[in-house]
Parts: sequence; structure tokens; C-alpha cells
Amino acid sequence: MGINEESGKEKAGKLVKPTPLKKEKNIVPSSEAYALQTIEQDFPENEVRILLLGVDGSGKSSVAQLITGGEVLQTAKKSSKRISAYYPCIRNGRQYVVVDSPCLFHTRIAPKFVITEVNKLIGLTAPGPHICIFVVPGVKLSSEEKQAMSRIQNAFFPGAIDNSIIVLTKSDILNSDGTSIEDFKSNAAPVVQNIMTKCNNRVVQVDNVSGDKDTQRNQIFDMIQDVLQSNTDTFYTNDVYTLAQVNLRVHKQKAKEKYMSSDEGIPLLDKIKEVERVRPLNDTTRENETAAASQDMMETELERLKEQMLQVVCDQVRDGILQESITPFELNLRRLLTSGTKAIGKFLLSFMWFVP
Repeated sequence: MGINEESGKEKAGKLVKPTPLKKEKNIVPSSEAYALQTIEQDFPENEVRILLLGVDGSGKSSVAQLITGGEVLQTAKKSSKRISAYYPCIRNGRQYVVVDSPCLFHTRIAPKFVITEVNKLIGLTAPGPHICIFVVPGVKLSSEEKQAMSRIQNAFFPGAIDNSIIVLTKSDILNSDGTSIEDFKSNAAPVVQNIMTKCNNRVVQVDNVSGDKDTQRNQIFDMIQDVLQSNTDTFYTNDVYTLAQVNLRVHKQKAKEKYMSSDEGIPLLDKIKEVERVRPLNDTTRENETAAASQDMMETELERLKEQMLQVVCDQVRDGILQESITPFELNLRRLLTSGTKAIGKFLLSFMWFVP
């Protein structure tokens, strides 16, 4: 999958990268270590990351439940302290991770909590979300909610425009009045009109009262597929996500090593050995259709096992992020603002009403 980098991005500050293991002479690396050298990626290629954004009471959790199915919520990965959560689901053979973020843009939210939750938001969707869903309630917004929507827009636009759609909730109120999406937009607050325009009117209505959930779920996924196809599966990212991925790589490497030494990792380890043994032989005999087909099958199975491992690894790291045992960045805003990682401080400031 590609990367949709935000234009005009600020030069990122320096981070200390994990020190690579030294190769000592006369020491043969273990099978697990050798196998890990063949797996360079840090996230599953088949995964689609969806980030839900919106003000309190907009219906983000209901949208997450609609996308993933009600039964999935019983085993959702939730933070024990606040409402940050991610919901994994599989649709048409593809893994989706839906991240439900708390609204961090109100004046009543403490800066320390904002920093903690932004860390989770970035960590759960790293290396970047494929889809940003702006959850907009189909009702009149308060002055504070309008300001919050404006700050959400400023934090993710213009970089995430091509990856964004709108889910208009509480459509039962609009339907009872006979209000169309066009009528709602023309009478909505300027910030809502602006978001709808920038998203190229990619809007799905959700009626949680009388609407058919399967139909609404299919409509959302149809729009998600349209965005994925138009972006060739490109996800949104920026300097902050890039730096977070560097820091999280240490934890993912440890999780990979643990996986490879477990019973779950044995099939992957065996398949890597088999492919590495057969590949040189078949490279010289590809004209043999039987040998070529056999190698292709092994390569396909190897990729499946790699994807399986990477999904387990990413889920373990996400659980650690929710429990705050893993954090992409330090939690002191002042140090972030005065250190070399100015991109992180700048991103955090977009969530703040004042600098603590």
C-alpha cells in the first residue's frame, strides 16, 4: 500500500532509532532471527484502518457498532480509563480496524488527558488511517461544538481530504422533517458546510431508530471501497505518524520475536525455511510449469502466514497502547514543544485550547 504524505510538511525532528543487533563473527543466527530478517514490513498489507472523528454525542460509537456488527463490540478492545477503543472486523476476506476516538477539542478536557489520548489515536492508527470518517449529527450544533468541529478539521485537513468521508447521524430527525442532504448542507453551520464540500459531498446518512442496519452498513462500505479504489489503497500519514512508527517499531520487533518462538510461529518458520530452500532451485527451472506452480503456492501461503503474524503483532501493540504500557511519544507537552520533534508538538497544539 502506498503512503499519502501531507504536502508542505515540516522537517521532522530527530529521534533515536533502535540500535540494530550487531553481527558477530563465527556466530550462526538462530532460525527465528534469520526468519525475522525476511519480514521487513511492520503492518499487514491487507489491513484497512478507519479513524472515527466527531464531537461528543455525535454517534461515533454507534457508527463503529454499525460498521463492525453488534456482536463484535462484546470483544472490542477498550481502554479501561476512557473511551478510546478499536474494533477489529473482517469483511470480504479483508481485515478492518475501526478506531473510535474521544472528542478532545472541548474546553473542559484537561491538556494531560488530550496528550495521552492523542498518543493513543496516533498509535492505534499508525502508520496512518486509510479512511477518516467525520461523524456529523444532523442537528443544530452548539457554539462549543462548532469550534470543536473546526479544530478537528484543522488537525486533519488538508492532508486527509482524499481519505475522508462523512457519516450523517440522527437522520431520523431529518427524515421526519423531510430534509434532504442538500437542504441540510445549505442550512448547516459554515464549518459543517466546509467539511462536506472538502469531502466532495461523500456523505452517508445513518438512521439508528428505524433504518435498516444491513443497508446502511453496505452503503458505508461501498463508499469506503470507492475511496480505497480512488486512492489505490493509499493511507493518510504525516510527520507525526512517521515518527510514531519509528518508536513503535521497537515494540513490534519484540512482539515478532515472541511470536516466532511460540507454537503459533512454527508454521511460519517452517514455511520460510521451505521457501528459502526451494526458491533458488525453482528460479533456474521456472520454465517447468509444475515447479513454478508449486513455488507460487508456497509463496502465497508464506504471505498469508506473514500477514497472520503481523496482525497478531499489531493487535498486541494496540492493546499495550490502550493500557498505556506503550506510548508512541512522551507525555510532556512542554518537552515535546521545546525538543527537536516540533512536528509532534505542532500537531498536539491543534487539539489544545491553550498551552499548559
